[in-house]
Amino acid sequence: MQTTATYTKYSGEQLEERLHRSDVALLNEYSIFEVGSGSGYIRADIPDSALVKSFSKNRNRAIENYKFMPSVSLWTIEDAIVDEYDGLALLRDGPMSHIRFRETHICPVGEECPADIIKGIGSAKRCGICPLAMRCIDHLPAIAAKKNQLLERIQYQRGLHKQLQTDGEPVAALDAIWDELQLDINELLGWNFCQETLNSLLSDAHQNGDNEMVFHVDRPDIVRRHLQLVTRQCDATAFLLQRIGESNAFPSMTSPQVQVAAAALRRKFSAGQGLDSIACIQGSKDDVRVVAAMLGTMMKIGGLSIDDISQLVDEPIAPLISNTKNLE
Repeated sequence: MQTTATYTKYSGEQLEERLHRSDVALLNEYSIFEVGSGSGYIRADIPDSALVKSFSKNRNRAIENYKFMPSVSLWTIEDAIVDEYDGLALLRDGPMSHIRFRETHICPVGEECPADIIKGIGSAKRCGICPLAMRCIDHLPAIAAKKNQLLERIQYQRGLHKQLQTDGEPVAALDAIWDELQLDINELLGWNFCQETLNSLLSDAHQNGDNEMVFHVDRPDIVRRHLQLVTRQCDATAFLLQRIGESNAFPSMTSPQVQVAAAALRRKFSAGQGLDSIACIQGSKDDVRVVAAMLGTMMKIGGLSIDDISQLVDEPIAPLISNTKNLE
């Protein structure tokens, strides 16, 4: 039997396109629109999470394995206050009925904020600057999402404050917005400090060859890659797309702005699809979830990155759908 060797020679444009698609596939940027073990999102607050199970079996071992950071008070330097609210001690010895697992932290006092802590942080449940909110490695993805939620709110409040000031609104109305803005900024700084501290603990553990590190997912590199994606510099459109992905993973972190944007994107996507595609999503009231699924599918099929979607989102959506189908 005779055989003939053949090869395919790609043009420069074809090669560039294929290399770009391979980079997108390796980065898995579409994972920010997915939830589950492979997405990098960790729900440390659900009953069957690895953190909750481990904590229920052995608190001390869970605190060590998941690298909980110690109590930090960003609003006082008085040792007496810091010692009085030792979050780690309460986490180890407090009654289980008082333990509340949240996406970004564990609260050992049942989310009943003591009066003097409320006085110090300015408002109840400002957990980013609360010395009782205990954070660990598995909280990192949710902390990144929380920071983006606060950043979105800060941008909105700043714009609202500027607009009302231009409209000549009374000082009392402006001061109310400013007070909320200051609280959001302080909490954002608190979460940023927690993120940096936990990243340092994670880095030190790897450098020291700590084999006892426990992760919610089987591949911690997915989590690290996810954190790199969600903490990079991005434009306004990419930030909005990122917020849609995070709101899909952490529903409590959604906002009216994200829901409105998701509804608009869903209408735009649906307008460029066939009736069979529209039928698949009719009847759903969860625009964030549906749009996140659409974006993830489009990026997978078309080999698109977040930047690609950001550039195309203002263009007619029908050609985009057609192009992604042609790339299958």
